[in-house]
Formats: sequence, C-alpha cells, structure tokens
Amino acid sequence: MPGIALIERTSQLWKLRLGMAGALLGTAVRIGASEFDGLASGHSMALGFGGLFVALAGVVYLCIAVRCPDCGARWFWLMASKPSGDPTHWSMSSQACTAIHFTVT
Repeated sequence: MPGIALIERTSQLWKLRLGMAGALLGTAVRIGASEFDGLASGHSMALGFGGLFVALAGVVYLCIAVRCPDCGARWFWLMASKPSGDPTHWSMSSQACTAIHFTVT
C-alpha cells in the first residue's frame, strides 16, 4: 500500500505498529472480558473498560503521532476527519502528504 510505504519512508512505521497494537490489544481484551465467564461481573466490567481505554488510546495515538515530517499534518486525523472527496483527505492509498504534496524518495 502506498500509504504504508510513505509512513515507512518517513521512519514512522513503529508509530503505526504501536498504535495498531494498542487498538487490537484493547479490542481483544474488551471482547475477552465479555466472553470469559470465570471472572466476577465487577472484574469483567473493569477489564472491559480497561480494554476499551487501551483501544481508544491506540487510535488517538495514531491520529496524533503519525504526521508529515515537513508540514506536520496528522495523516490519520485527516483520514478520520475529512470526507474522501476533500482534497486534503489522506488515505492509505496516498503516495504523498495531501496537505502540501510532500513526497519522500
């Protein structure tokens, strides 16, 4: 995918992996807490809310941390907040920063 290649060329692949790991881990904990019957209901609820917090923290981290090294545009935030017809909408198929058309060779 061009967007992942752009993130990799700007040395931000670790940020993508960290944010995705947090979102996936938190989601797995949230689902696991609701499916596991061996916990008391209070513990299950606390674990579920903890998983939700970790998942949301992973998504927020992606929206804040992955950015254009030249203009500072937050690429995941642009993907989440702009409609796909907007010229500043960034997507995983983008080969450059849509804010200033910054490319890394």
